[in-house]
Amino acid sequence: MEDALMRWRLEKTAAYLSDAVAANEPDLKRAKLFGKMAKAAEAKAAIIANDLKQVPEFTQSADVDHGLPLGYSAASRHAQRSVGT
Repeated sequence: MEDALMRWRLEKTAAYLSDAVAANEPDLKRAKLFGKMAKAAEAKAAIIANDLKQVPEFTQSADVDHGLPLGYSAASRHAQRSVGT
């Protein structure tokens, strides 16, 4: 179950971030692509939610622990990509 919760949170995070990019992308084709990615991640999260006894409320935070190795959060991966490391 813990694995399902982690996967659900990862998909919800992917949906949240893809939706944010879609909303701020000036190129219409790219915005539509990110919108489709957000919908796909939401659909996947809904499937994973079937494995959870209780589905928590999703809140996005850079401090969320997704079970990744210490110091390797989604936020740190994004920061590393942004600066080209």
